[in-house]
Amino acid sequence: MFNIQQAVDEFIYSKFINDVNEIYVLKGFYDININDSIYYRINMMVIQNERLIIFRLSTRICSINIGDINRLRIFLDYRKLNFKISARQ
Repeated sequence: MFNIQQAVDEFIYSKFINDVNEIYVLKGFYDININDSIYYRINMMVIQNERLIIFRLSTRICSINIGDINRLRIFLDYRKLNFKISARQ
């Protein structure tokens, strides 16, 4: 079985694990390549009943059986840059 947590560990902001779910909130928005499909601007993943459920904000994008996953890669980061704006004097 593919280890999702190991593949996304460096991108995880927080995780919540209980008897039913493993919820991974990512640090920002990322493009994720699973097998040969690309899912854009993903910020949360849930493992529930041996299925990987992918979310963008609060919208469920897709659900994939973990046994069907051979490869998972994370690409772009869409976090906004933090600029300091100073008031005019």
